Amino acid sequence: MLQDDQADKMARDIQVNAEELRRQLTSAIALVLTVVGCLVWFWVVAGRAFTWWRAAVAISLFLEGLAAWLLASRRPRVARLVLLLGSAVSLAVAARTVAITDIPYFAVLAVIANFSISPPSGLIAAVLSTASLGALFQPREALVSPLILLWGVVGLLAISERGRHTVLEWAWNSQERANRLLRELRERQGQLNQTLTALTEATRRLQRVGHELAMARLRAEEARRMKEQFAANISHELRTPLNLILGFSEMMFLNPDVYGDMVWPATLRRDVQQIYQSSRQLLDLVNDVLDLARVDAAQMPVSKEIADLRAVIAEAVATVSDLVRGHDLELRADLPAVLPPLNMDRTRIRQVLLNLLNNAARFTEHGSIMVRAEVSEREVVVSVGDTGIGMSVEELARIFDEFYQVDMSLRRHREGTGLGLAISKRFVELHGGRIWAESELGKGSTFYFSLPLSEEAALAHLLAGRPVEPQS
Repeated sequence: MLQDDQADKMARDIQVNAEELRRQLTSAIALVLTVVGCLVWFWVVAGRAFTWWRAAVAISLFLEGLAAWLLASRRPRVARLVLLLGSAVSLAVAARTVAITDIPYFAVLAVIANFSISPPSGLIAAVLSTASLGALFQPREALVSPLILLWGVVGLLAISERGRHTVLEWAWNSQERANRLLRELRERQGQLNQTLTALTEATRRLQRVGHELAMARLRAEEARRMKEQFAANISHELRTPLNLILGFSEMMFLNPDVYGDMVWPATLRRDVQQIYQSSRQLLDLVNDVLDLARVDAAQMPVSKEIADLRAVIAEAVATVSDLVRGHDLELRADLPAVLPPLNMDRTRIRQVLLNLLNNAARFTEHGSIMVRAEVSEREVVVSVGDTGIGMSVEELARIFDEFYQVDMSLRRHREGTGLGLAISKRFVELHGGRIWAESELGKGSTFYFSLPLSEEAALAHLLAGRPVEPQS
C-alpha cells in the first residue's frame, strides 16, 4: 500500500513537472514568434517590398506569438491552441507571398514548434499542414516529396520525444531515489545523533557510577581495615584478663589444695568449674576472632612444607577421641595405606580437621563419626561424616558464614562460637583448595575439603595408577 501511494505521488509529480515544462516552452516559442513577427514587419517595410500579404504574415506571426505569450502563464492549454491554429493560419497566409516549394519548410518549422510543446499538438499540426499542402500543391505527384519530408520529421520527432521522455523518467527516478536516500540519511543521522546523545549520557552516568564505586570501595576498605584493627585490638586487650581468669580458675578447679587444707563446698566447686569452662570458651572465641581478622587482613602466616597428611589426620582424631570418650559415639578413620605428601601448613590443616571433628561431635548424640581421604589426579579430598541431626537446605547454604550457628536444641557441654567453619574455609582457600558440605535433615552431615597435590605428587600418582605394559 505504501509503495502504491509513492508511485501515485511520483506520477502526479511527473505530470505537474511536465505541464510546467510545456508552459515554459509555450512561453518561449510564443516570445520567439513575436520577435519573428516584428523582424518580418521591419523587413517588409525597410526592404520596400511592401505587400498586404507580406504584412499579413508579419501581423499574424506577431499576434499569434503575443496572444500565446500572454496566455501561457494563466491558460497554458489555450496558449497551445493559439499556437496550433495560428501556425496553420500563418502557413496559409505565407502561401500567398512565398514560392510554393518553400511552403513545406515553413510547415516543418510549425510542426517542430508544436511537437516540442506537446506530441499531440505536433501530430495535429502535421495533419493540418498535410491538408494545407494538399490544397496548395498541383499536380498531386508534386505532393509526395513535401509529405515525405513532413512526416519523416514527425517520425524523427516522435522517436526523439520517446527517448527524451525515457531520459526524463530516468532522471526523475534518479532524483527521487536520491531524495529518498537523502531522507533516509537524515533519519539515520537523527537516529545516530540520538544514539550518540544516549551514549554520551550513558558514559557520563557510567563515569559517575565508577566514581561512586571507587569511593564506596575506599570506604569499604577503610571500614574493613578499621574492623580488623578493632578485632585485633580488642582481642589483644581481652586476652590478658582472660588468661588471668583462666589461670586462677584452672588452679582453683584442678588444684584446690594450693589454697590450704580446707574442704570446698560442692556448690563452690561447681561454680568454679563453670567459670573455668566459660573462660576457656571465651578465650577460644577471642582466638577465633583474631585468626579471622588476620586472615582477612592477609596477615595470617601460612608456613607450608612437605608434610604427611595421614599423620596430621591421625593427630586430630587422637585429640578429639578424648572429647567423645564416655559417649555413645564411635570415632573412626578410613584412610588409604599411602597418602602422597602435600605442601601444606600442618598447624592450619590440623585446626581445620579439629574444627570439623568438634562440629560433628557437638551435633551427634549417638552413632559414629567417620574420617576418610581419597586421592584423585590433582587433589586429595578429606571428608568428615557423622550420623547426627543434619541440616536443612537453607542452613546448609549459610553454614560457612561468620557467626552463623545452626539453631538446634541439641547442644553439648561446650557451645560453639559460629566461627570455626568460617576460619576453616579461609585456611583451606589459603592452600588453594575448596570446602563444601552435604547434609540431610535427621540423617547426618558430611563436610569435605580438598588440598591440591604438588606437581611431583600428581605425576607420581598418575604413573602409579597406569598399568605397566608387558615388554615384547
